[in-house]
Amino acid sequence: MKSLYSRKRLAVLRGFAATALGYIVLLEAVPQILYGYVDPGSGILALQMIAAVAVGALFQFRRWVILCVKRFRRPKNT
Repeated sequence: MKSLYSRKRLAVLRGFAATALGYIVLLEAVPQILYGYVDPGSGILALQMIAAVAVGALFQFRRWVILCVKRFRRPKNT
């Protein structure tokens, strides 16, 4: 008789169960109230990194659009 779960599926389920158990143990090990402080210099540095990633992504997107337009544009007959 064929088993409802194959060996591969059981291995995936075991991995999921182990991961879920690990997260539960981790959540219990961490204190519930966390106190943190970010000084203004670190906050500005994080904001600058986010802005740099955003501007870089915009330039890359613009480059991809230009390449796609050039690739699909019909050549002019001169």
